[in-house]
Amino acid sequence: MNEYSVLLVDDDPLILTSVGLNLEQEGFVVSPAEGGETAVELLGGNSYDVVITDLMMDRIDGLEVLKFVKKINPETVVIILTGYGNLNSAISALRLEADDYLLKPCDTQKLLFRTKKCLDNMEIKKKNAFLQEQIQKRNKDLEQEIDQRKKIEERLKQARAGLEEEVQQRMQELVTAKQELEKKTIVLERVNTALQVLIDKREEDKVNLEENIVLNVKKLIFPLIDKLKNDLDEERHLTVLDVLTSNLNSIISSFAAKLTSQSLNLTPAELQIANLIREGRTTKEIARLKNLSRRTVESHRDNIRKKMGLNRSKTNLRTYLLSLE
Repeated sequence: MNEYSVLLVDDDPLILTSVGLNLEQEGFVVSPAEGGETAVELLGGNSYDVVITDLMMDRIDGLEVLKFVKKINPETVVIILTGYGNLNSAISALRLEADDYLLKPCDTQKLLFRTKKCLDNMEIKKKNAFLQEQIQKRNKDLEQEIDQRKKIEERLKQARAGLEEEVQQRMQELVTAKQELEKKTIVLERVNTALQVLIDKREEDKVNLEENIVLNVKKLIFPLIDKLKNDLDEERHLTVLDVLTSNLNSIISSFAAKLTSQSLNLTPAELQIANLIREGRTTKEIARLKNLSRRTVESHRDNIRKKMGLNRSKTNLRTYLLSLE
């Protein structure tokens, strides 16, 4: 058994001695107080598990001691002992929250039994109070957790509603964008069709133009050149006419078109010399036909090789020009 402290209050020294001895033999730590005044003084500076007090005492009686004990420490067990028991005094003591009420002379075993029973009740009350406190704390924690969960659920609900609204809005935007894209696709297909028609027409016109140029050169220019050849006797003039014929053939051939489409940046003079080189004319012949010095023709040849990327190559210029046909 735990060592419980007991304040024994009575104005009879013999009772203090005899009852105190019995309590000590049962393991209680007993503090005697002769009269109510001494008890109040001891209670003011000490705490006790049990107060056993006589009811009828001078100046401060047992009920006053009971009031004082319950005021400073409501958990302290208070047992009233009296040799003048009556119903009114018992009711008063119980109303003041006395834990038990016994009549003197009281059997020692009965006093010990009732004291231990009151202490057991006190321990039960303490445990119940502790459990009640834990339950209240747990209930408070649960209420806070439930409240927190409700807030989280509300936020999640709001977030879900916002997300659903955003998804619906996004879906509507995608539908609108798809419709716009389909409209633009139709417009682009129509534009592409129109452009293809224009391109085909342009290609057709280009072919027709080229055919007309070739036809006109053959019908209108070549006959006149042939006539001039028949009428002229000088070799130099005939050579010039040959060159003119060759140039005209080059114009209506694919070589000139390829040469000018290479983005080579050839000058008109370089184009003419490149054509003569392709025909197999030597530098001397080109210089005589163009009325240039051989050095000038060599310079044009070097420029043509550079513009065609052949300045660091051993590739024959005429062979390269022939590959362009």
